[in-house]
Amino acid sequence: MKLVPLFEGELIYDESTETGIAAYGESGDIASYAQGGGHVSGTRLTGNLRWTNHPRRRADGVALPYFHGVLSTDDGAEILFSFRGYNWGVVKAAKTHHPLQPFERRAGLAALTLAAGDERYRWVNRVFAMLEADIVPYAAPELWRIRAFECVNDLIQAQA
Repeated sequence: MKLVPLFEGELIYDESTETGIAAYGESGDIASYAQGGGHVSGTRLTGNLRWTNHPRRRADGVALPYFHGVLSTDDGAEILFSFRGYNWGVVKAAKTHHPLQPFERRAGLAALTLAAGDERYRWVNRVFAMLEADIVPYAAPELWRIRAFECVNDLIQAQA
């Protein structure tokens, strides 16, 4: 498999939309919801993002983000996207802001799919991509720096 750069950018939380529910107390699973925006740029995809995320945080501290949204390209197309994966703490916070979030930085990985009806972007309907994230939970607002890579199947490419 070959990884081809697709885009990089930022996801920015609208913290006024965030809510979370600790179903079994603070040490158990937590379900939450948030909305936000952002921007991505790449050689084939550039535009603004609107999204919702309804992640789950497991009792072991691993978060399971689940994003759905729309990429409004700079040339007027709309592309739906969805990604789901894992993120985990990598840099402990000097000062703990919240007992459920003791990390200043989190690392994330996710599988990304896209869908477009616009003829110029129908190629994304067959793209399977991986997304990596550098997450800063205590930025004001929370910030995700992201990079996405299209996964190109080398196994079939070699035989074609």
